[in-house]
Amino acid sequence: MPINKPLISSRNLSEKIDDPCLMIIDTRFSLFDPDLGYNLYKKSHIPGAIYAHLDKDLAGSITSSSGRHPLPDIENICSKLKIWGINNSSHIVVYDDNNSAFAARLWWMFKWLGHSNVTVLNGGFDDWRKNKYPINSDIPIYKKGNFECKISNNITWSTEKIMNWMSSSKDFVLVDARDSNRYKGIEEPIDNVAGHIPGSINIPFTEFLRNNGSWKDKNEIIELLNDEAVTKWAHLPFPYTEKHAEWWIKNGSKVKYQFALEEKNTKKLLGSFKISKSGEIGCWIGRKYWNQGFATEAVEKIKEFGFKELKLEKIWAATHKDNLAPIKVLEITGFTRLKDKPYYVEGIGDTKVRPHFELLNRP
Repeated sequence: MPINKPLISSRNLSEKIDDPCLMIIDTRFSLFDPDLGYNLYKKSHIPGAIYAHLDKDLAGSITSSSGRHPLPDIENICSKLKIWGINNSSHIVVYDDNNSAFAARLWWMFKWLGHSNVTVLNGGFDDWRKNKYPINSDIPIYKKGNFECKISNNITWSTEKIMNWMSSSKDFVLVDARDSNRYKGIEEPIDNVAGHIPGSINIPFTEFLRNNGSWKDKNEIIELLNDEAVTKWAHLPFPYTEKHAEWWIKNGSKVKYQFALEEKNTKKLLGSFKISKSGEIGCWIGRKYWNQGFATEAVEKIKEFGFKELKLEKIWAATHKDNLAPIKVLEITGFTRLKDKPYYVEGIGDTKVRPHFELLNRP
């Protein structure tokens, strides 16, 4: 019988552990120690579980353009699933330690391969063990299965397709599910290049989990996805009204290019950004949105526009000395603070000394 729910509890799994159609796959893995997961599996696992290695089984060969874990060759993975004993009638349960990061990949891969009868063990092996359900170290051998792949190509997109979509559409949401420090480029412990795809938003996958690694319930997830900062992004460059540009000019700024950030549904102004022909950045954004990543993304867009489109040799910015949030944004996005060169805003009645920032190197 097909399973429609993506999750299964340890209790429910224990109740059907002897079901002949059940196939359990252990995907425990560490990006920092590729052998750790299999070593843990050999010590103990859920009875009947087979092991799938992220690098060797669930990913293809790495090339200069493939990224770190490309999808495996279809013929190879389908052949491997048959060898593991997977049948077209199998109910697949996948698990990892607790947070489903690797189990979710295999869950998605089964969907990609046309097999919908797959679920993730909620809370993973940690929850199973905590509830004192049986474990053993036996390595099972199954009769070859009859699994047939029915590839769903519409759920995979190439880099080129994503870039074309983002450049031609104003109505898109590209989600980066890594932790926020990697998204912002503050730290990158794994990949060679820090940062994120321009235009993407950040929803760390851990936001969907409780502290014990189990998934939040449906209502909690819906509330997260309905959050204003997630669902109502406007995507720069986005020309705002002439009236708003006139406000900048009236107040002394020689505006050349004007951008705005609006809520998608209400068109409420969240922030506005401008860059002059000389390379000056001016930006304003509602205070409650500073910690959502809007400003960082906007400055990154303006940097790209200034260097690539305007061919500027440098871009500079200034902010109130006591306004710590934009100062942090400028530092995150690569600006250097020039403490010995204070900048005075001209023409808008504001004579406060502001820290002066410069970005001299083109991306």
